[in-house]
Amino acid sequence: MKTTVTLEDVARLAGVSPKTVSRVINGEAHVRPATREAVNRAVNELDYRPNLAARSLAASRSLLIGLLGMRLDANFFRAMYFSGVRACRARGYHLMAEEVPEITASSLAELEASLRQARCDGLILTQLSDQAPVLGMLERLQVPYVRLLPGTDPGRSDAVTNIQGEGVQLLAEHLWQLGHRRVLVSSLLGSGQRDMRAALLASGFRAADLTEVKQDWRGQTPAEMGRLLGEQLLTMNPRPTAVCAYNDEIAAALISHAWAHGLSIPADLTVVGYDDAEISRVMWPPITTVHQPFDQMMSEAVNLLLTPNSGDTPRTVICPLTLKVRESSAPPPAEA
Repeated sequence: MKTTVTLEDVARLAGVSPKTVSRVINGEAHVRPATREAVNRAVNELDYRPNLAARSLAASRSLLIGLLGMRLDANFFRAMYFSGVRACRARGYHLMAEEVPEITASSLAELEASLRQARCDGLILTQLSDQAPVLGMLERLQVPYVRLLPGTDPGRSDAVTNIQGEGVQLLAEHLWQLGHRRVLVSSLLGSGQRDMRAALLASGFRAADLTEVKQDWRGQTPAEMGRLLGEQLLTMNPRPTAVCAYNDEIAAALISHAWAHGLSIPADLTVVGYDDAEISRVMWPPITTVHQPFDQMMSEAVNLLLTPNSGDTPRTVICPLTLKVRESSAPPPAEA
């Protein structure tokens, strides 16, 4: 019969006190890196499994972290959720997903009731869900929270984000260097992120050669938005030689619509996306996109949430973006 490994066994192997082991497992601050490494090595060697019920009772914690989004079916949210599950598991926590499709009095009341019932130890807010009424409610309830890519009031809380405008600037410079000058831009209503039009103007594009389509994500799926974007593209004369889709899902649907109407990608039309979602890598042609480091972002968010802030200023972690050039982008056709 396998003997149950105890906290004391881990402490003995690591050469530290049981209290130090507890501090490491609970993710507390002010533990020397060498000590933390020794404890984690002992935990892995002994295959130690903390007693989650005992930890929760002793610390008055639920060992539950909430992830809030406005669309659970969006690739961005799915990617953050799967990355978050791994990040939480590494710290002995569980992740719970909550959806708030729109900010209304009733949706806020439902969210508050859910949070009171679940007793989450903290909340991670994804893009677009960090609106003022939500933040106000969390602060009233004294629920710790961290925001991913905050769109407003960036200094209000701890956050994990990118350098403002970095991703869209990478795409704009790529299109300019390829020789494109007429571009169709997809953006989302109500989103302060990814000002692609501004990035294109900063790279030398003329305002007269840019067409921006603001799409309503609340009433349409990414596939529908891509199809509608494709329908508008086909009516334009002169037709843009490149399209900047707000994300990879919209880009993929647009490419499918373009193929169905006789356009070859990228010979007739360059299409670029954003996020580096799985669909950008498996479809044909693979989509040129901006890679968001979801695993790193969620790991940093969980770390911020579980590590007390020793100062008075909210903390911000910057995660770098990278351009992934693939077969969906090429120079414009000669006749363009």
